[in-house]
Amino acid sequence: RIIHVGFAFAGAIKNRELEATFPELGAEWIRYSSTNWILWTSKPLQPVSVLLQPHLAPSDQMLIAELGDGYFGIVSPWIWEWIRSKRPDLNYINQTISPPSLLGVNPLAPTKKS
Repeated sequence: RIIHVGFAFAGAIKNRELEATFPELGAEWIRYSSTNWILWTSKPLQPVSVLLQPHLAPSDQMLIAELGDGYFGIVSPWIWEWIRSKRPDLNYINQTISPPSLLGVNPLAPTKKS
């Protein structure tokens, strides 16, 4: 299974401590931002959470979710390639261009009517 693990740390980022636990999960993993990982593991979500929780402070936050059919994102091509190498059967929408907000266009902004 492919799972996403994300954190919001109230204090110092604990990447070194967290990444040291991933071998206990039997996980291959990639980190695509300072506080977000994608793991390939056979473990159910709850044991993953139990293993990671001791590294969290009371005010830290964690979200663990399995990537299933129909996921979407705007990420670097190497991330899509890694995911596809693990689960080529998943249906995904590959978008690797910059999101409109980074191009100076807000797709949610009202349009001017003539």
